[in-house]
Amino acid sequence: METPEVDSRQVIVALPDNPSDAAVISLVGEHDLSTVGELSRALATVADAGRSDLTIDLSDVQFMDSATIAQILAARTSLGEEGRMARIRDPSPLAHYLLAICGLTDLVAS
Repeated sequence: METPEVDSRQVIVALPDNPSDAAVISLVGEHDLSTVGELSRALATVADAGRSDLTIDLSDVQFMDSATIAQILAARTSLGEEGRMARIRDPSPLAHYLLAICGLTDLVAS
């Protein structure tokens, strides 16, 4: 997997070598308005790479707010318009709780 330059300690992007495999964005730590720009750049990188789908790994999320959820939903909509999917993988207990409150557990890959 290729790792683009948008990576940081909190947002990690992995683009697969095989274009039919999903790209992965992993979120680590706390995510709020202060990290939403970084997440937005990562999502744009994945969208511009033209990969088939996106998996967002939330297993290491300690906190996230509505700005983060809004970015995830925007990515889902944008990719959906191109016939691509955005799924969430392994949400931490806190992330899963917030997704459930927002009625978004359908985004979690089983």
